[in-house]
Amino acid sequence: KEEVRYEIPVALKTAEGGQHDIHIKGYQNGVLVFERDIPYTLERIYDFEQSRSMTGFLVREKKITYDNEGNTREKINLEEDMSFLEKIFSYFSEKPVFKTEGGSLKATWNLEIEPYTKEEVVVKTNYLLPLIMLILIVGGFAFTVRYQGKGIIVTKTASRGKSSRGSAFKVTIRVKNRKDAIR
Repeated sequence: KEEVRYEIPVALKTAEGGQHDIHIKGYQNGVLVFERDIPYTLERIYDFEQSRSMTGFLVREKKITYDNEGNTREKINLEEDMSFLEKIFSYFSEKPVFKTEGGSLKATWNLEIEPYTKEEVVVKTNYLLPLIMLILIVGGFAFTVRYQGKGIIVTKTASRGKSSRGSAFKVTIRVKNRKDAIR
């Protein structure tokens, strides 16, 4: 019986931790000589980081980053409190599930982060559009009030009266100039 030894490098850098079977086939002169499954346990490495950043004022960007440098799969349930206005004027990198708890609105993301990967959840809230709308509404109202109150008021009244020929109408027209109407 002849014994043959082979050293086969196995790249386990991106393998997930836990129990694995390594399937080996041996050929000699193009003929299958043996086939085996060898159980192998890869040590689980937990190397998981979470970071948050927020930038901007009128256009605010909130970024939550999960970096999984370990060889385990991580399940994350991310919850963020939001106001109703934030929900309306926000854009999301991944669509959340919204729910109301105790009068507050919560956005929830269920993420599964694979080994050796990085996931980002970005919430971009743009308050510029509602601010412009508010300025236009207030400006329009101020413009209307300012120019509605100026000008000439004309009132006309008609009453029945008597004349030498019978009955007649007496028409009175009043013209009132409001202040600063004519400069």
